[in-house]
Amino acid sequence: MQLHADVSKRLDLIALLCLGLIAIGWFGMDTLVVSFGRFAQNTRFCELGVVLLHPAALFVGVGSSHTIELWAFALLALATLFAVLAIPVLFSQRSAWLAGWLPLALMLICFALLYGNGSTGQLDAAEYGSGLREDLMRLANHVIERAERSLISHISIGAGGVLGLLASIVLAVRSTLNFRASSELPPLLTVSVIIA
Repeated sequence: MQLHADVSKRLDLIALLCLGLIAIGWFGMDTLVVSFGRFAQNTRFCELGVVLLHPAALFVGVGSSHTIELWAFALLALATLFAVLAIPVLFSQRSAWLAGWLPLALMLICFALLYGNGSTGQLDAAEYGSGLREDLMRLANHVIERAERSLISHISIGAGGVLGLLASIVLAVRSTLNFRASSELPPLLTVSVIIA
């Protein structure tokens, strides 16, 4: 009976609501949307593992040939959500509250990697010497740069990305408040003080 009471004190309604919204945003809604006129390609957050390894999948979709990458990243996302639930319950250290930052950290890392993969390197015109080859390399660099800017302008954040990001921010703030409050009181009493 005492264990049930301790668990319910550590898992508050706001954290559970945020985790539910993150799960809906990650697995049920579109995180990134690529649109060219009538053509629209939607990507969920749980598919970003494939997009990180194969950036063209953002424009053509995640096919059945990427099953391993898809499942691996989906399991990573589920493990992240489970860790947010489990770590504050299983560990009584003050730092256990910081597990609420995991979904936000995963989203930020994925978006940073996606942005980093999208900015490809330029062709080095100096290594091809001077003259016509160098001029052609400059022209190719200019075309690549314009194509990148054009493609980036057609990518937008979907409703799942916004929902997941906002819920992750609220969860991170909530866990930080619990972390700060736990220094003043015994760990199992902090949630009731913050809610009150």
